[in-house]
Amino acid sequence: RFPRSPWFGSLGNLRRLVRESTSLIAGCCIFFIAASASLFAQETKPTDIWTAAAQGDIDRLTVLLAANDKADARDGDGNSPLHHAAWNSQLAAMQLLLDHDADIDSQSDQLWTPLHWAARNGRAQSVEWLLDHGAKVDVPAHLGQTALHLAAKENFRVTLALLLKAGADPKASDINGQTPVHLASLDGYTVTVTQLLDHGGDIEARTSWGATPLSAAAARGRTSTVAALL
Repeated sequence: RFPRSPWFGSLGNLRRLVRESTSLIAGCCIFFIAASASLFAQETKPTDIWTAAAQGDIDRLTVLLAANDKADARDGDGNSPLHHAAWNSQLAAMQLLLDHDADIDSQSDQLWTPLHWAARNGRAQSVEWLLDHGAKVDVPAHLGQTALHLAAKENFRVTLALLLKAGADPKASDINGQTPVHLASLDGYTVTVTQLLDHGGDIEARTSWGATPLSAAAARGRTSTVAALL
């Protein structure tokens, strides 16, 4: 008696047949069928709303939203589809989600907004789109960092310029007292440091352990940044 195709039966039954098979060849064949069925199931798993948003799959996203998937549905880390779309600059998906009442300032479990995600990944198009559609520019995340902190830390100068133009506060400090100027100084991003200072960054700001941007740059041997801060 031959086992039925796994597409019509249970993988559990196939595994049982493998265990009970008295023929090595038959057991191997059954195991191969079960493995193929498992792979097929993974490959044909329906796309969830977060993946559709991240990939900019408008057709799938439209179907999911029409089927009552929530535009603000949260994944395992509390991120919404808009977070995922913003990370990849999927502007059409972002607009579709907003048209379905997605919260443009929704916060993850770590209190990151879509703007945080876009800034962290240097997605200037997403940043500009979010700001143009009313995203709050200085929302603090769980460690107090704003989108400007993230852009400064990663040296994303175009993103930084967009945030500053929208009124981001270059003096904002995280829970350790670090400002965007501190973060840029630590990594020797001299042009970014100058950009922040030109928009009102505080050259004398001190962290909770007393470091200024100058002392932070000096401690890391960032000579060009030190020169810019003197």
